[in-house]
Amino acid sequence: MLNTKLYHQEYYKNNRNKMLEYNREWRERNPEYMKNYLEIGNNRELKRERDREDKKIYRKKHPEMRFGRQNWNEGHYKVWKVNFEVYKAIKKGELEKKNCEVCDDKNVHAHHKDYNKVLDVNWFCPLHHKAVHSVDKVKTP
Repeated sequence: MLNTKLYHQEYYKNNRNKMLEYNREWRERNPEYMKNYLEIGNNRELKRERDREDKKIYRKKHPEMRFGRQNWNEGHYKVWKVNFEVYKAIKKGELEKKNCEVCDDKNVHAHHKDYNKVLDVNWFCPLHHKAVHSVDKVKTP
């Protein structure tokens, strides 16, 4: 397939009138947005202020999304902490990276079978690490 930029250029060339008509109709349906857009122009401070207002409106409409990252952190804190301990142990020289246990590749990830055993890790390249996790998902009911 063509790269995205060339694809869009070709599409615009073939559908120019259709796109112009759609844009004109959209501007007519959204006069407040267009008024605000034209007033702001290239003023950075006004754009930032508009973005802040848009975010406030979005948060009011979607309160469940507000703490999305915080909720993720609560559920994955132990995993993050264990991975960070492995990172520190490697930096201190307490743990040494090994090659992939399957293909002997040097680019490896640490895999924990048990997160209670922080420095007990298996070393897998990204491909085999993903495969190990997909097998674990199949085994887990």
